[in-house]
Amino acid sequence: MSGALDLDLPERLARSSQRVATPCGDGEMAWRVWGEGPPIVLLHGGHGSWEHWIRNIEPLARHARVIACDLPGLSDSDPLPPPVDAGRLAEVVVAGIRRLVPEGALRMAGFSLGSVIAATAAVQLGDRVRELFVLGPAGLGEGWRDNGEGMLRRPYKESEEAQRAVVRHNLEVSMIGDPARVDDLAIDVHYRVTSRRRRLIGMPISSSTALLDALESMASRSHVIAGEHDRYLMPDVATCLDNLRGRYPALRTTLVPGAGHWVAYDAADTVNELLDGRATDS
Repeated sequence: MSGALDLDLPERLARSSQRVATPCGDGEMAWRVWGEGPPIVLLHGGHGSWEHWIRNIEPLARHARVIACDLPGLSDSDPLPPPVDAGRLAEVVVAGIRRLVPEGALRMAGFSLGSVIAATAAVQLGDRVRELFVLGPAGLGEGWRDNGEGMLRRPYKESEEAQRAVVRHNLEVSMIGDPARVDDLAIDVHYRVTSRRRRLIGMPISSSTALLDALESMASRSHVIAGEHDRYLMPDVATCLDNLRGRYPALRTTLVPGAGHWVAYDAADTVNELLDGRATDS
């Protein structure tokens, strides 16, 4: 990670965003929008919020209209009544996208659980999705494992200091490639998003084959981006990406050296360059 740490960034982005609500079951799904230009839609990971893209929004918004949601049941979005699967979540996301971007081409990016929902939504949107970015992918069947080894439960009844220590530990174990790179901004974001415990059962979706299913029709327009130390990809990151390319020869993949599962944060400069659509828009 590079650049000075900006702990005011989440508040500044929240203030500068345009907030939009779209239907979500009997409630609402929350969206935030920044910038102008060709649209890119960002879907965060499980137990997260739009803040999973905290180091990507401003750079992308210099040249694009950045649209980031809170997935149903997480952060500011209301939950859907069960049963909830990738297809149902994608339907709600697609309905929101059609309100925010009624026509024309767009790009999508999804992280972890959000990669499965983004890919499933992209299939539903069809030719409108010019490019799909899949970061820290899930939904790979045997290529993904719920690797909770070493993770700690957050002690919600203890002091903020004790809770933040657990958040730091879990980021070191599961999200950032080098524990020394876990900084206060990452802790702030994850402390905040995991403080809002709502109802989205993401693990069955993440351990499904839903991303593989979507890539059957989306591979030629998709780019999988994974950190070298992503602990969820099996049997290891390089082999997982090799297997994906073998199954989908048209698929583009990038292995980011040194990065962990939260690659959009851990290697933000690299990811921002990959997601910058100006080359493909020309």
